[in-house]
Order: sequence, then structure tokens, then C-alpha cells
Amino acid sequence: MFDFVEPITQEFYNECITRNPNLPNNVAFFGLDTTEIEPYKIALVGVEDNLNNDDNQGTELAPNQVRQQLYTYTSFYNDTKIIDLGNIKKGNTRQDTLVALKDVTKNAIRNNIILIIIGGDLDLLQAQYNAYEILENEIQISQIGANMTANPEEGKLEESYLYNIFNTNYLKKYNLIAYQSYFIQKDISTIVHNYQFDSLRVGKIRENVFEAEPFIREANLAVFDIQAIRFSDAPGQVAPSPNGLFGDEACMLARFAGMSDILSSFGIYNYNPMEDIKNVTAHQVAQMIWYFIEGVNLRRMDYPILNEQEFYHFTVYVEEEAFTFLKSKKTERWWMKINVNRGDRTVAHLIPCIYNDYRIAKDGEIPEAWMRNLIRLQ
Repeated sequence: MFDFVEPITQEFYNECITRNPNLPNNVAFFGLDTTEIEPYKIALVGVEDNLNNDDNQGTELAPNQVRQQLYTYTSFYNDTKIIDLGNIKKGNTRQDTLVALKDVTKNAIRNNIILIIIGGDLDLLQAQYNAYEILENEIQISQIGANMTANPEEGKLEESYLYNIFNTNYLKKYNLIAYQSYFIQKDISTIVHNYQFDSLRVGKIRENVFEAEPFIREANLAVFDIQAIRFSDAPGQVAPSPNGLFGDEACMLARFAGMSDILSSFGIYNYNPMEDIKNVTAHQVAQMIWYFIEGVNLRRMDYPILNEQEFYHFTVYVEEEAFTFLKSKKTERWWMKINVNRGDRTVAHLIPCIYNDYRIAKDGEIPEAWMRNLIRLQ
């Protein structure tokens, strides 16, 4: 099933076990411990390819560098079954690597395994996303990044990958989380507006990190660009910024991704060990993965909402218009119900939100999230 994956070496495996003798209690290594994947809930795979991007040489070293830190940490939950698939080696061409990652992601989806990907350049997102065409459903993406690039110029995947994704017929929604305004070009702002995508500034996350959770809760896949984190917390990047997410905020966002009931793959890209200082970024990525796995263990399967009887209902009135909110009895997460007219019938949409949206409505104001989603859904 994973023909494109090469297991980690016996030597590297022995080093991991020497440093953490309890590791086999939580992690199995494909090709060394087992060739079976069915018993496992979470899989980890690395991509040893920088896609010929001369400006980012060194990202191919990221997977094993992260493993060296991750596998020294305190054990995960005892009932968590994790398998390390190994690494996708650099293909003869860029397309070879993309096909390989797409195939691995597709097989994980088919086997109901949550896949953690350690890249590699951010444009590997295109291969991660393309694997979802097998579901024959509309897909939602959440990208955590300081910037985005959607240039249709042919021949430069690092410039065009998002443009290619936006022009597929199975993309339902794209969220850009933790962007920094001074990096966003005018044409990118136009794209976000025209496609009616959602975006969230890093400053809003700084005010309340839970603002980001609804954007991640509705995603089928999430990607984290390490360049969204400030240089002091993640120096291992080729285009560092003095501002951005703090390390603990990045871990919180990873935890939110793990908690998302419908999210089935999580890619972490653009970590470059060649630029790292004392393995600070390797630890940062490893800790994000640790929190993602913790989030998976906290899933309570209350989304998508199938039975409204499992939720508390709250109705408030703003200028005589009723606003309905739902609160999960399992997780205390919030949703808002938006009714949209479709000819002679009314369709109710349940949109993830936070308690603060309910509080704003209760105070007599229309929440921004409500207006934003109403415009998108009409």
C-alpha cells in the first residue's frame, strides 16, 4: 500500500529506542516492527524532497530531525496506536514526489488513518489536497501561514500550487489563519474576497487564540507553514520574521487540528534544519505533533452535527431577528444556525463559532462571523 515509502533505517531505529526504551509501547515502525497498518489510528510520514527549490535547500532533512526530538518525549496515551511509515524519498522529478505523497495520503484516507506529514516545501500541499478527490465530496482546507501565493505562472509550483487548488471543482472553502497583513499583496486580497474565503490575522489570535478554532474545526485537511512562527521561536526557516505566532500558540493550533472530528491529514512544511539553532525548531515541530496527537485523543465526534438533541439551544434577538446558537453537551463547542432561502424552501447551515459570538449577539450586536458566513452562503 505504501510502495513509495522507505522505512527508517535499523540504525536510526536503534538510536530512537536507546534514547527512549518505552517508545515501542506507543509507536510501531513500518517495515521494521510491522507491515500491517489496519490497527493504527495515526500515521507519520516524512518527505525527503525540497522539490528542487534552490532557495530552500535543507528541508529534506526535516523528517528525521523532528523524529529525534519527538521520540524522546513523554509517551502518548496508552490507547493511541501510531505507526511511523518512514520517508518518501526524493523522486527523479518533482512530479514523482507529488505522485508519491498523493498516493500515501490517499491510502491513509482509505484506511481511516489520520496522517501527519513532515515536509518539505509548502507546495507539497497540492499533492496532499489532490488525494482527497477520491472522496468525491467538497473539501475544506485550513492553512496556517503568514502569507499565501496564488500565481498562475506555469513551471513554478512554489508560486502556482494554490492557484491550481482554487481551480479544482471539489474545493468548498479555504481558510488562511495567522496571516500578517504586510505580507499580503493586493492581488491576494482580491482572490480571498472573490472566492469568499475566510482569513484570520495573527493579531486576532494574539487577542484570543480560540478565535482560530472554528476555522480549523471545519477543515478536512490542515497545513502549517513554519514561517508563520516568529524567528525567536522557530529559527529554522529561510524567510524568518521577527513577528508571528509564539511557539505555544502554534502548539494550540496544532491541538485544535487534532481535535477536529473530520480532519484526516495534517502537514507541517518549510522547516529547514540547515537554518536551525540548537534544534529549537525541531523541538517546536515535534511539540506541535505531540499536541496534535493529544487533540486526536480528545475527539468526541460531535461534528458534523447529526442529532441536534445532543446540543443545548440558545436563541437571542437582535433588532427582532432571531439568532440561534448550539452548544455541544460533549465538548462545549459552539455553532450558529444560519438560515438561507433556496427558492421555496429554507436551508439551515450550522457554522462553527465560539462563545464570544453568542455573547456579542446577546449584547444586541450581529457577530462578524454571522455576517461573513451569511454572505458566503447566499
